[in-house]
Amino acid sequence: MAVRALGTGRRLVNPIELLRHATDAVRAAHERGSKHEAMIQLTMVRERRPTGSTVRMFGTQGPKGDICLVKPQGEAWMVVATFPAAQTARWIAGKAEEALRESQSRAPDGRS
Repeated sequence: MAVRALGTGRRLVNPIELLRHATDAVRAAHERGSKHEAMIQLTMVRERRPTGSTVRMFGTQGPKGDICLVKPQGEAWMVVATFPAAQTARWIAGKAEEALRESQSRAPDGRS
């Protein structure tokens, strides 16, 4: 799935960039002394039109975001949604930790 941060004009090609974007948003909100939760806005392409007012970041996984815009894009749908930055960062960090534990539990030849 294609995910990019609005305003950056480029694709986020990996979870590390998305994690960095989310933590930067949390840090900036904290430095400003904001009382509001830091949010990130992402554009995603989906095969099916979303039916509700929320959407998961990665299909059926990840944080839930509030849909801001849905537009047809060829055979797919462009969905713009806002997600809680801290929740997004925690989710990605948790997935990275799971992947690290899984890779460390494998034998050196790649077998479990």
